[in-house]
Amino acid sequence: MKATHYGTCQICGRKQKAPNGLVAKHGYTVDGGYFNGTCFGSDEKPFERERIVLGREIERLAKNIGHRKSHLTKVKEGTEPVLAIIRFRNPEDKWGYRSEKAWVQIISETDEGIVIDKDHAPSNKEPDPIYYPREVKTNEDGNWVINKEGYDWKEQYVAYLDRRIHIFSEILKDMESRYDSWERKELEPVEEVA
Repeated sequence: MKATHYGTCQICGRKQKAPNGLVAKHGYTVDGGYFNGTCFGSDEKPFERERIVLGREIERLAKNIGHRKSHLTKVKEGTEPVLAIIRFRNPEDKWGYRSEKAWVQIISETDEGIVIDKDHAPSNKEPDPIYYPREVKTNEDGNWVINKEGYDWKEQYVAYLDRRIHIFSEILKDMESRYDSWERKELEPVEEVA
């Protein structure tokens, strides 16, 4: 159905067309001819009409931030593991066209580097030698040892968590501000092009 009005997405706050009175799908990418992801505010009533979806997202985001803060504290205390994002590839892919990043748990650190549990890495994958040349070894347990001299994995992970908490906290403040200042409004009509 052709949209006759624009509406503001409750989640991202962007103006979108609103066919059937619901915000059109947006926030996606098209990969290989397929839609990949959409904004949570897609196919919902526009912000001008209600704020229910925004309220649910505020609750979800506040819980997420709480979990991240708890995890950060435990990582700093050493009671929860440090994670690292490592680039993996299929060993049969000699050109490295299908590499992917994945979060993995660091089992331990040795003088040789970090030890990653092979069983928790993406299946049938290995650390990509293009990104870790001559730095990946296999220890006696079959786990990978990745050496990056002078790289403090824990410090980098803590900094990553701090950044994510800060970003999500800013998004939460913006959402709460929009939620608190909400008032019902008319939708903006789509102007017909002659």
